Amino acid sequence: MPDLITHVAISHLIKRPWDRAHPGTHANAFCILFYFGTILPDITSRALNIAFPSTLKWTLALHTPAGTLLCCIILTLLFESSIRKRAFLNLMGGASLHYLLDTFQYATTPVFFWGFPFSWADSSLHILDAGDIVLFSPVWVFFVVLMEIIFYLFHYKQPAHLH
Repeated sequence: MPDLITHVAISHLIKRPWDRAHPGTHANAFCILFYFGTILPDITSRALNIAFPSTLKWTLALHTPAGTLLCCIILTLLFESSIRKRAFLNLMGGASLHYLLDTFQYATTPVFFWGFPFSWADSSLHILDAGDIVLFSPVWVFFVVLMEIIFYLFHYKQPAHLH
């Protein structure tokens, strides 16, 4: 898996400009759910597997789109009915980005079963090693900070009537 910093940083680089381009939609209120969605598959599967290594065969299903869909549905029930749809869409949007990023990596054992429960075929493109991606964490953080500085400067250079 790309590390959690990579997942969150890339989701921020995508979500933040989207939210700024759609200011009247209250998108910022749901951005934390989008970010949480990008790490949800790893939290529900990898974290359990690291803590309890013998659970691998049980937790692999949670690191699939079907497993994440089930988790998102359950999490969405914690929200008021009036915002459940937006909460669900943000959680699943983040999780979808997670799977897109994971598709490019490879592991020593097959762990990318995107077709589950219909297939146990490994769906990875085997382009990047997960360990190599960790080296890019400072780069992702740099781009996030740079983007926020640019947004900050752009926001305060606008005439007062546009704020």
